[in-house]
Amino acid sequence: MSKDHMGYESFINHMKRGFKKAYHKSKNVHSIYLTGSYAQRDYIYSISDVDLVIIFTEELDDSEIDYELEKFENVLSIFDLRFDITVKKLQEMKLALNGHSRESSVLLWAIRKIGVLLFGNATLLAQNDPPFSKYLEDIRETPMVFMEKIRETDHLPEMLEYPDFRKIGLGYFNTRETGECSTKTLYSLCSWIATSLFCHETGLYISCGRAAIKSWSPSSESEFHGLSEAIKLMREKWRYRVPNKYEDKEKLLKICQNALRWEREYISFAIKNRNHHIE
Repeated sequence: MSKDHMGYESFINHMKRGFKKAYHKSKNVHSIYLTGSYAQRDYIYSISDVDLVIIFTEELDDSEIDYELEKFENVLSIFDLRFDITVKKLQEMKLALNGHSRESSVLLWAIRKIGVLLFGNATLLAQNDPPFSKYLEDIRETPMVFMEKIRETDHLPEMLEYPDFRKIGLGYFNTRETGECSTKTLYSLCSWIATSLFCHETGLYISCGRAAIKSWSPSSESEFHGLSEAIKLMREKWRYRVPNKYEDKEKLLKICQNALRWEREYISFAIKNRNHHIE
């Protein structure tokens, strides 16, 4: 059964009923949230991932986590959609609330600002926001963590290069479960950079790059000129796919070439701001 066949509200209500039935006797699951484009109703059906966060109340061993996640996946099994599931512990989120966890901080802000509670306790929503200055620190580092991830390294090289010259899209492309080549990795990289730049320039929270570029764009003199257009093309026109038309392929190649420049410029921006914060 697809989400479109049952309607958005029915989709949400089905998950709420399913998770309640699966976990009403469990003391291990604190809460489950929907985030991302589906939480904002800004998704592309059958293309966008459904982002879900499950928060456990305490430390569990691998077998206990697997048992709880099996019930989780059973609830989702009727949907012909891609689900991106993030697993967190309540203690991690509490640390983030108090400004002591960078890894969970960006996720916590997403839960608080756009999250839809599907099951459990809403205490994470009832607290005051952590200091925005701390969020700026954390979102500033997030694009660089993503750069490391796509290069499968624990630290960025001194001179950043393309992920892989030998691969299509200079290593920025990935392959979906269907075997189809996708620009989702390249899009996510551009989106994280745009998100951080928007937050630093405006002093406002924004959930993602596609939301940022609705009201903001780097100036023509900026080192990041072209970033907004790249995000729009990859999501709205190409739907994360590699285009077939020659002129679009040329545009995409240019985006791949620009991506390395944007990454290098972003690292300089992040290091400058990091040092300024330390001073």
